[in-house]
Amino acid sequence: MKHLLNDMTEEEKNSIREQHTDKLKVVTESFSKLVGSKLGDVKPINEQNERRDSQVKYLETQGYKVVPKFELADGEYDLKGMGYVCSIFKDGKDTGFIYVTTMGIRGPWDGTKVKVVGGQIPKLEFGEVYKILYKPVESVPSSGTTQN
Repeated sequence: MKHLLNDMTEEEKNSIREQHTDKLKVVTESFSKLVGSKLGDVKPINEQNERRDSQVKYLETQGYKVVPKFELADGEYDLKGMGYVCSIFKDGKDTGFIYVTTMGIRGPWDGTKVKVVGGQIPKLEFGEVYKILYKPVESVPSSGTTQN
C-alpha cells in the first residue's frame, strides 16, 4: 500500500488520513437518494399489500372465508367487480367465490372471462390471485312469492 502513497501529494495523503481518523465525515445521503430514485420507492408495494389485506379483512366481516382453491368445475367463468376484488359467475349466477388480485385495475372487471383449472386460475390478464374467498350463495325466493 505504501507504493500507492508515494506518488501522492502531502495534501492528498492528509485527506486520506482525515477520513480514517474520523475528522472528515463522508456524506452518503445524496447517493442513497439517487439509488432509491433509480430503483424505485417501496412505499407503493407496501400500500398495495395494505389495500389487498384490507379488502380481504372487509370481505371476512361480510361472511366470506379464505379458502385454498376454487371448488368449481373446470371451465370458463365471468368476472364482475372492480379494483382488487373479482366475483365469479357462471351463466349469470353467483358462484359464491370471490378472489382478491395482486394488482388492482381501474374500472370494472365486468365482462372479463377467466378459466378455472383444477381449482385454480392459471393465468390472469392483470396480476395473480392473491386470496380466494367463499361464502355460500343464499337462495333467493322466486318472484311473486313471500315467506311467512
